[in-house]
Amino acid sequence: MTTFDLSKDFQKALKALATANDWDIEFSGKTTGILEFANASGEGIPLYVDLYDEQVVFSVSAAPIFKTEADIPHEASTYLLHRNADLPFGFWCLEESDEGEMFYSLVHAEPLGDMETEHFADVVDVLMDECEEFDKQWGGEPAGSEQE
Repeated sequence: MTTFDLSKDFQKALKALATANDWDIEFSGKTTGILEFANASGEGIPLYVDLYDEQVVFSVSAAPIFKTEADIPHEASTYLLHRNADLPFGFWCLEESDEGEMFYSLVHAEPLGDMETEHFADVVDVLMDECEEFDKQWGGEPAGSEQE
């Protein structure tokens, strides 16, 4: 198993982790890596890997977007709270865009430092699979798990 230290050179280590898993990665600035996976209709779904202080934060957004809080289905929120208890990585949260629209995101945070390639793949796979499952049930395009 290969390990890379994300605290030394974040971009270099993140690129190595992605490459070891046969994934392409793009960068937005020095602290954000973007893995893009294709959903069932071929659209790209970004999974972000960000460096925040002493943490590495993975995040992917579900497809459904809600204009107001009243539009958010109560059943979806309840479902996600139950899912949070069962997930090996990550937790669901509700976020608001700059435009004021609301959407669910699946987020996972880890301390900055060494990360094994297998663990990196496990986290990414769980987040993408979970997001795909939610999107199938709640009306969005499935997030998919195949990289473009």
